[in-house]
Amino acid sequence: MRPETQWLKDKWGMPVNAAEAVEALFEAHKDGSTACKLETPPSDWGRAVAKPDGNKSAPLVSVEMEGSTFLQTRWFFEA
Repeated sequence: MRPETQWLKDKWGMPVNAAEAVEALFEAHKDGSTACKLETPPSDWGRAVAKPDGNKSAPLVSVEMEGSTFLQTRWFFEA
């Protein structure tokens, strides 16, 4: 598990079962993407993820677009 993923788990209450999706997001960053498509929308990821109009301090954003759900870091979403 990457240190960033561990940080989301420890500080933001993200459950371990969300780690795979977050790891995919970081891999997408390495490939030049700012988001990754989720198979299922996050249901209980603690305080780590929010909708775009939700908790502005959440480090991850879950974005609905054209019937799909994408995960982005707050930083890329705001940019």
